[in-house]
Amino acid sequence: MRSIHLKLTLSFLLVIVVAVGLVAVTANLGAQGQFATYLERGPTIVRLDRAVALLTSYYLRSGRWEGVQGVLEYLASSQAGRLVLTDGKGRVLADSSQELAGRTINETSLGEAAAVFVDNRQVGMVHYLPSQEQARPWWESYGLARRQTITPEPLPPQARGGMMGSGMTGGLSFEGMDQMMGNWQSPDSVVGTTEKDYLSGLNNSLWLGGLGAALVALALGVLSARRISRPVRRLVEASSRIATGDLSQRVEVASRDELGQLAVSFNTMAENLERNEEARRHLMADIAHELRTPLTVLRGNLEGMLDGLIPMNKDTVATLQQETQLLSRLVSDLQEISLAEAGRLELHRSRTDLAVLARQSCDKMAPQAQEKGIALNMTAAQDALEVEIDVDRINQVMANLLSNALRHTPSGGQIRVSVEQVREGPSLCLIVSVSNTGPGISREDLPYIFDRFYRADRSRSRSTGGTGLGLAIVKQLVEAHGGRVWVESQPGHGATFRFTLPVRQA
Repeated sequence: MRSIHLKLTLSFLLVIVVAVGLVAVTANLGAQGQFATYLERGPTIVRLDRAVALLTSYYLRSGRWEGVQGVLEYLASSQAGRLVLTDGKGRVLADSSQELAGRTINETSLGEAAAVFVDNRQVGMVHYLPSQEQARPWWESYGLARRQTITPEPLPPQARGGMMGSGMTGGLSFEGMDQMMGNWQSPDSVVGTTEKDYLSGLNNSLWLGGLGAALVALALGVLSARRISRPVRRLVEASSRIATGDLSQRVEVASRDELGQLAVSFNTMAENLERNEEARRHLMADIAHELRTPLTVLRGNLEGMLDGLIPMNKDTVATLQQETQLLSRLVSDLQEISLAEAGRLELHRSRTDLAVLARQSCDKMAPQAQEKGIALNMTAAQDALEVEIDVDRINQVMANLLSNALRHTPSGGQIRVSVEQVREGPSLCLIVSVSNTGPGISREDLPYIFDRFYRADRSRSRSTGGTGLGLAIVKQLVEAHGGRVWVESQPGHGATFRFTLPVRQA
């Protein structure tokens, strides 16, 4: 399975099936347990209700419990259990098994019980104790139970006569009791087809509800899987096109979650790849352009000398030497940048006063500034501003920045150099600023000012643009020292180049 959409859908389906199955099984077991409790206690409650109804009728007719022993035995014979009648205070009034009559007992030991009320007054308490057949497990009862009608056998005439004489005369007749008892169903019938149908319907409802919930959840899962997999699929398509060389591919950022962040990162990567590819093409074109000019001069002069059109004298050789020096410097600068970018540039650090080094660099450039009519000033926040640096590399940084400032400052302008100590977060560092009053740098050129061969002057004039590697070298050398470099400028208000160097304690 290669599709993430299919994998997510199947994962959702598995979770749904497991969850719904667990819920259905748990609910089914819980319902069966509750129903089992009902089946255990239901028949007993029904028997007690029947007994209470008949005993209440008996008490209403006779006004007392005398002679109730026969009635209790009659009731017990039809209920497959034992009935005990007490006065509610522990004294046994009658016992269908004739074992406890007249005794005082703990009523809580007799199991299920129901009170007999007459005119809102409790006149007795009837207890039901199931027989061994009735006390069998509920599942056995459920499996063996069948709907049946039990008609109690009528009492023999001698029993009827005895009981009529002991309080039943004018009361509830045994024929009436036979008629009342003969047509009601035994509590055993509680566990029958209806109950089975109830459990079956409950199970069906649970499974149908679970199936419906699973279908709805599956539909939502498919939609969620499609929503998740769609941006991933777009990323796959875009990355495949980038792999074939189409670096213009971008993906839509449709959310702010991890997938949205992935899309943003992908777009950033694609932009960087496109920019780097464009920079690579420009670099090749710039290198070819920078090498073509001195090579063309050399070839032209050499061909002229061979043809006898140009005399081979000291001045001609000096011109050729200047072009070779330009070529040598260009190659050296490119090698230096490559080493710095690869982290293989060797630095020979020594503890140096950066203010003194900056002043010496200004002194070297003072004649050129004076020749152009430019004021060159240098200030330092304090006398001793020491830092561990490679003196030759930082001299090169200062020379490149001052040369760039002289190149872009008109006659009558001013160049200011300053060195001060600042704190950047927890670190202490020295900051060097080189400001000029030239035309400034446009906002469009600022992001690329430290790129290789980049010139704000599109004419590529050597008098104003140099080789285009000076500021790129500055950036690499400063970063090799653990510092950073940046430029601040507004068109018409000059430019300020700044770089920092971290202070290292001896």
